[in-house]
Amino acid sequence: MSIVKSAYRAIPIWISRALWVMTGPTRKLAEYAATLSYDDLPPQVVRRAKTAIMDSLACTLGGSGTDIGVKILSLVKSLGGSPESTVIGGRYKASSPLAAFANAHLANALDFDDFIAGNGHAGTTIIPAAIPVAEALGESGKKLLSAVVAGYEVSVRIGKAIDPSPARRKEIFGQSHYQIFGAVSAAGNLLGLDGNQMAKAFGIAGSTGPVPAILKVIGPRGANMIKNAYGHAVMDGIIAAMLAKDGFTGPDDILDGPDGLWKICGSDRCDFELMTHDLGKDFEIYNLGFKPYSCCRWIHPTLDAALEIVRQHKVEPAEIDEITVRSVTRLTVWRPYEVHPPETMVEAQFCAPYALAVAILGFQPGPDWYTKDRLTDPNAMRLARKVKLIPDLEADSSYPPKIISKVEVRTRKGTYTHRVDFPKGDPNNPMTDQEIQTKFNRLAAKSIEMDRIKDIVDKVHALERSPDVRELAENFS
Repeated sequence: MSIVKSAYRAIPIWISRALWVMTGPTRKLAEYAATLSYDDLPPQVVRRAKTAIMDSLACTLGGSGTDIGVKILSLVKSLGGSPESTVIGGRYKASSPLAAFANAHLANALDFDDFIAGNGHAGTTIIPAAIPVAEALGESGKKLLSAVVAGYEVSVRIGKAIDPSPARRKEIFGQSHYQIFGAVSAAGNLLGLDGNQMAKAFGIAGSTGPVPAILKVIGPRGANMIKNAYGHAVMDGIIAAMLAKDGFTGPDDILDGPDGLWKICGSDRCDFELMTHDLGKDFEIYNLGFKPYSCCRWIHPTLDAALEIVRQHKVEPAEIDEITVRSVTRLTVWRPYEVHPPETMVEAQFCAPYALAVAILGFQPGPDWYTKDRLTDPNAMRLARKVKLIPDLEADSSYPPKIISKVEVRTRKGTYTHRVDFPKGDPNNPMTDQEIQTKFNRLAAKSIEMDRIKDIVDKVHALERSPDVRELAENFS
């Protein structure tokens, strides 16, 4: 990075800017996103994209029945707009930007959506953008798949490149500000933008997208709203692509140089090479993980470890005297349960004692974890108060890629320990295809009929043979 900066500063600014525009990462990523086609995708990448679509649809359907989902669905319906794209879980149509806004918020409502270690829920700003635009345009399943992959490759690379240092993360952090590029890449690919238009769409998106405000959304007192403005990022990304398609201009070097997006968003570093290294050869979608539990990913290894102890030693909840968890510091400072038990679904998603309690009691992850009755369940509250959280230096220094949790369960009949480094769903410990489908079936059953569920699964598996994405979307109407 220092070499790049030195070279940049050693020549007149107008020449250096011209060089960045022609050869910088904005141009390279824009060309890639604009031109990627289904024929460029290895079979395993196509399969991964289908799995991501299946999981995102599951999370969206599951989120539609939550308090957050109901409010979002009501708002979008009241706003109206051209009925061109399906609002999943709402059984009505809206304009593609509004439908995407709703679907993104629903996909993230349960904190059940896909993840890339250290890079957030990439799919939530890609798939809710791609499906509504593809539906509005009547595009094929192959086109949808290439748009989805383009979104992942651009979004994840930018996120990794502009990730702030650990010290800076304590001052400013977020994800929707760069994940907007996943939305604009997917939408722009579907809209047929060329490289020049896509670069300008990037500029529009980067100049108008959300700010990295997660430290205000999720602070020591817990969460006060669903993390990251994914719905806004998706909507703004689609609008940016539409504007560029219609001839609007924007800074076509938004990612480049010492005044690029990394500086705009408050980061203290940028690895420009990382944005485009092995682009088109080394696919970031391989690093995608999926969630078996509907809560913050940092809690997952703790749940895996505790549930393994319970299974292996046949521990009954009533036998537990204390659960000691040694894991990442962030897990231990968010709104301690004994100080303030979670009162809302969003607060509960970041509360490790609560998640441990409902998981050990055998409640299914998803909407059932966050009903009003569950949040005040006396058995869950009693068990949650037995959880002790301790910061662990090894866990802090290993994240990412590892999320280490060391759990000790003290019971009347003995004390048991278990450690997890890679929680279930991580690429190093993946969920199986059957587990993903079971998750889909369970969440979808909350809002649609079984015959439609089977048809959706079949159509996602056969997307490359679908002439029109509307065939899939009609199952949600």
